[in-house]
Amino acid sequence: MDDSDRRRGTAPLTRLEGQAACQLAWWPDDKGLVFTADRNGDEQYRIYRIGTDGEELTEISAGPDCQRVLADIPFGAEGRYLLFAANDRDRTVQDILVRDLSDDTERRIVPPDGVNFTPASMSPDGRWLLAAGVRSNTDVAIYLIDLTDPDLDAVCVTAEHGSGYFAPGPWTLDSTAFYLSTDVWGEFTAIGRYALGEASMERITNDDWDVEHIEAVGEMLVWSLNHGGRSVLRATRNGTELTLAGLPQGVIDAIALSPDGEQIVLEIDTPRRPSELGVLDPAGGFRYLTDTRPPAVQVIDPVEPDLITYSSSGGRRIHALLYRPSTSGPHPVVLSVHGGPEAQERPEYAYAASTSTSFMRASRCWHPTSPLHGLRPHPPKAHIPRLGRDRSGRPRSRGSPPDHASRH
Repeated sequence: MDDSDRRRGTAPLTRLEGQAACQLAWWPDDKGLVFTADRNGDEQYRIYRIGTDGEELTEISAGPDCQRVLADIPFGAEGRYLLFAANDRDRTVQDILVRDLSDDTERRIVPPDGVNFTPASMSPDGRWLLAAGVRSNTDVAIYLIDLTDPDLDAVCVTAEHGSGYFAPGPWTLDSTAFYLSTDVWGEFTAIGRYALGEASMERITNDDWDVEHIEAVGEMLVWSLNHGGRSVLRATRNGTELTLAGLPQGVIDAIALSPDGEQIVLEIDTPRRPSELGVLDPAGGFRYLTDTRPPAVQVIDPVEPDLITYSSSGGRRIHALLYRPSTSGPHPVVLSVHGGPEAQERPEYAYAASTSTSFMRASRCWHPTSPLHGLRPHPPKAHIPRLGRDRSGRPRSRGSPPDHASRH
């Protein structure tokens, strides 16, 4: 433990030789943690349990080295089962494994040909397992597995809608339905609700921006949108939209709700601070729970970008981040073009910190976010034909000048 750890009241929990911890979740009894770790960056992840006191480190994965990925919610409601994916059977295929912690046995769910499974969560009643079946970034389906079925057959519940993007979300408390995000209704991803009894899907939201994250507890539904690069939070209770306090400009990486749904915990990355935990509650607004800023950043006022738009070919609106210097001008402009086209520049600490220290005292810095604003892990369907092409539709050379940004 160093001086900064003592000031923050933190200390290292693991002391792994040549290993780096990756995914992390609470053990069901709240007395320990489950995590994955590889060795020397080989990305061959094994699964471990450790007590909250840093003692009793135990490996709970079995078999050869392979890539193991914990489910979004790795434990069932009763804490008996651990859910994860692994490519131990076939290096090119990701299966789902359901490990019974009461006797250390495992059941395996093998995906259809050409599909890789990623487990999401188990229903609150412990019967159903929800999983994503991935063929590509733009072709993701949702599968439902009945854990009472000895054969563990995986049923694709989105097959009738054809190929597209379907990402599983949280369950309702009564296990009769689950939320999801999909682009089946248009250019941008929206929230849907799939009812098991009717085997039907209904649309819940209708925004002109992509849904990023979804969380639900009871009648409380919370989600974030990629609004031109920055995250915007939305919430409804019993279907009625709620007015939420403002958040720092940045990117929401995760959402969690308190059991009563009154407090919203966020992992948020902003130009002013690295990725931090914060809580939004009706009484006190937003406040940070952690402070991981380096000492040098705590004594300065980092620059926050302006989110602007400008016109491109065909009248399309391009979103950009403009960092303005704090000193009087005139100033030159540094045009920073990301590697895209499927990537998106966003108001995050990793980019903003380098921009602030390198450019802000002497020049403005301009970051086009991408014409594919509102990106999810893949570009909106209407934009896919435009990737890598110039205004005439011909393949774009890597050296093509960003003329519209320069003119603006």
